Amino acid sequence: MKEAVNARKLFLNAGYYEPLSNEINTILQNLNAKTVLDAGCGEGYYTNRMANDRAVLGVDLSRAGIDSAAKQAKQNATGAAFAVGSIFSLPVGDATCDAVTNLFAPCCEEEFTRVLKNGGYLILVGAGERHLMGLKQVLYENPYLNPGRADLPTQMKEVERRRLSYTVTVEGQETIEALFSMTPYYWRTSEADRIKLQNIDILQTELDFERKANEEARKQADEKLAEQIKYLQTELTNTTQKLLETRSERLEQSNKTQMSSIIDPLKETISKLEKEMKETQTQHGNTTTRLEQSIKNLVEKTESIGTRADRLVETLLYQPKSQGDWGEMIVKEMLDSQGLKEGIHYVYQPTLRDEKGQTLRNEETNKIMRPDFILHLDDKEDVIIDSKMTITSYDNYVHAKTDEEREQYAKDILMSIHGHIAELKRANYSAYIENGRRSADFVFMFIPNEGAMQVALAHEKNLWRDTFVKDRIFIVSEMNLYAALRIVNVTWRQIEQNKSYAKVFQTVGLLLDRLNGFIEKFGKIEKGLQQASKAYDEANNQLMVSSQSVLSTGKRLSEMGVKTKKALPMADVEQEIEE
Repeated sequence: MKEAVNARKLFLNAGYYEPLSNEINTILQNLNAKTVLDAGCGEGYYTNRMANDRAVLGVDLSRAGIDSAAKQAKQNATGAAFAVGSIFSLPVGDATCDAVTNLFAPCCEEEFTRVLKNGGYLILVGAGERHLMGLKQVLYENPYLNPGRADLPTQMKEVERRRLSYTVTVEGQETIEALFSMTPYYWRTSEADRIKLQNIDILQTELDFERKANEEARKQADEKLAEQIKYLQTELTNTTQKLLETRSERLEQSNKTQMSSIIDPLKETISKLEKEMKETQTQHGNTTTRLEQSIKNLVEKTESIGTRADRLVETLLYQPKSQGDWGEMIVKEMLDSQGLKEGIHYVYQPTLRDEKGQTLRNEETNKIMRPDFILHLDDKEDVIIDSKMTITSYDNYVHAKTDEEREQYAKDILMSIHGHIAELKRANYSAYIENGRRSADFVFMFIPNEGAMQVALAHEKNLWRDTFVKDRIFIVSEMNLYAALRIVNVTWRQIEQNKSYAKVFQTVGLLLDRLNGFIEKFGKIEKGLQQASKAYDEANNQLMVSSQSVLSTGKRLSEMGVKTKKALPMADVEQEIEE
């Protein structure tokens, strides 16, 4: 057991699973979870990384794992606590946790529900279908896809589903062996297959973390819908066939031709409905994939913000044009990371024009009206995004040697921001958005400097609120602009889905119209058959049955000596008259 713990420490501390750990920490931060329970924490890699301004307890049955986790917590002063215990009987009181994490460990829904507060969250992580596929390709002749988790909760409401997938290169026999020993394949693999790993020093494999519950449910729903459509199609065909078979042979071919003219368009409509539903499903899957990729990009970009800013400070300090370009580049990267496309969801540096096509200029400065971005909030409403850098004053603030200097530079930061506000107010961008679209009654002023923003708010706490209420200018940094763009992304996905659903409902309406037409025409066919049957009976009576029939008259003429080339069927007539 201790050897397995050491192997996990070796591999995890190498950073291969760090993106997953960062993703979990981001989720916990967004949930504002202050008390977290890591159920099945193992050696505590993820648990210790969670313990940032929050109370975290790791629970696991392995004493060796708990000892290792506690030792790491003490060495790194993470503040995380650990206890030996079972997931199925947690050593925690009722309703004490804001969140429970369950990473690659068994799920006990009843116990998790007990310890979670009202409104608490359960975070489950399991292996995606292609997790460690590179490792399995080395070990096995026929590598297989991983099944989804079979122990997902049934009484909890699913709030969100995410996927994280990336490829890593594992170097060194010791690290490769450590990865292998921490997987279930270690116990399932034959000695002959294990030897294969001894011949490689570099292993490239996918790391895929995914939940499958909703995918399976949607797949089953689609299969059920397809079955229902197929059943409807079959029933309609069978019913029509039965009705045709009950009619006389004389009218059979004519009826089949007429009924085919009704059924064939109906079949075409049903096929069209199937196609529309499949297209909607495909579109939903693509949208989900884009959202998952956006989340991954968000994590990566958030991690690099600090490093990127430090590297560029010196370059930007004395180059105002570069400062502006840098701010615009950040906004564009954020827009693209959220799946928003230029020319569809936003316009970059548009030149505003009047109804006659003339270029608009600021009335005070005579500058061309050219905002950084016009963001389409939906298919009808727009909002301006203008980037304003405040880096020089902030750099002076950071490097100030005395409190007096720091206070003065803080005032400079505020003065710079107020100057940008006044400039943006004079531009009055929102009044000039064209093409008949509605303009929002506010403008985004983006400050790509989180530190400067925090200094400004610390010295003028009502800055954000007063600016928005008085000037209708919404001051945003990278953090809250990401949140706003996420909402816009969700809005556009909903618009696209609604358009697809509208197509489906239109097709369903067409199907109903065809059904109503079928019923109406079928009624006419039945009425026509009844009339034909009545006419046949009357003609038959007139020809053969009654005493006044044609054949009865022919018999009497024959008896009178009238000669005919062909004998009349007198026997039948006589029999019918006698009857």
